[in-house]
Amino acid sequence: MAWVYMLRGSSARFYIGSTTDLYRRLAQHQLGMTYSARRLGLPLELVAAKQLDSLAEARRLERQLKHKNRPMRPQQLLAGVLLPLYLLVLLSALPFVLRGRVTATTLLSR
Repeated sequence: MAWVYMLRGSSARFYIGSTTDLYRRLAQHQLGMTYSARRLGLPLELVAAKQLDSLAEARRLERQLKHKNRPMRPQQLLAGVLLPLYLLVLLSALPFVLRGRVTATTLLSR
């Protein structure tokens, strides 16, 4: 299983990425271990995520989302392509997410 996810930082900029371990990757972002985290500004908020069958599929979707001729606005991505985060929480897919914020401590204690 793999994930495509969208983060929003304190600078109000967005980042789209893909991974096979969403918890680990979010912890890396929250700890500032990635360039994207430093560019977006901490703290980061997980805005949306979508689970896919394979990493190849996730990377393909990530590439499509990033390289559109006319990139969609984040609201369009949330509405049409990525499953909104609150639905994931309701389905208990991300039990450590509280109010849209994911802390590195809760992720690493998993």
